[in-house]
Amino acid sequence: MSEGISFMIRARNEERTLEKSIRSLLQVSIPCEIVVILHCCTDRSEEIMTALQAEFPDRIKVYIYTTEVSRAGYELLATDASSPHSFCHYSNWCLAKCEKPWVFKWDADFIATPELIDYLNSNAWAPRSERIYFNACNSNTSNGEPYLQCGLQGYSKYMLWEIPHLIGSNITDIKTGITITHDSELSSVKSYWYDTPWFMKEDTDEAHSVKERMKTLTEFYGPEPAGFARASNNSDLMYRVCSTLRTSPPAGINPYN
Repeated sequence: MSEGISFMIRARNEERTLEKSIRSLLQVSIPCEIVVILHCCTDRSEEIMTALQAEFPDRIKVYIYTTEVSRAGYELLATDASSPHSFCHYSNWCLAKCEKPWVFKWDADFIATPELIDYLNSNAWAPRSERIYFNACNSNTSNGEPYLQCGLQGYSKYMLWEIPHLIGSNITDIKTGITITHDSELSSVKSYWYDTPWFMKEDTDEAHSVKERMKTLTEFYGPEPAGFARASNNSDLMYRVCSTLRTSPPAGINPYN
């Protein structure tokens, strides 16, 4: 783990872009690993990754997470962070599979641009206290995030999303202005967002608890649009929900645990 980057890719039914995304990373020449976690895939994603791993066994690792998880937004908010159904727990499970000091949170519909490849290949990636921002751009939006981080300890729940925690208190933020091609639109909500959620299919105490919290959230804020907690979504509902959660969340709702 002395140097290098782990590209952590959490993929669910990404057959349209998965191979293109992975192959774009194979141009990276510095020490790295491509860690792909397939989550409840029902399309050709597993078949695609089996073939790619056989072609590049020293560069690609593939894992499967079989537990259904709560989606970003109301569902994540209603689920305890420690639950295997929580996206936070799932993210930490994925992180544990990464062996390099730097972790690049890479989406399965990201395509590496030449400027990104040049930047990665022209730098040394020994451990240092930094998080590095890139802009994921589709045809009409640009979402800048610290996709590449060093010393990532884990994820915890933060309102509608998971939030990363780094080792140390003096973290340097670097904003590169470098772009990643985001090969989907904000309006392109994945089909699994319309699937019946796990807690509506299980007859457990946890499922019943999440159902009740979901009912509370819907009564308090109104129905949740499918995929509304996606990055770059600047809807009025998003601002209203987050503002309320910071100050006076609905009874029984913990936005941080």
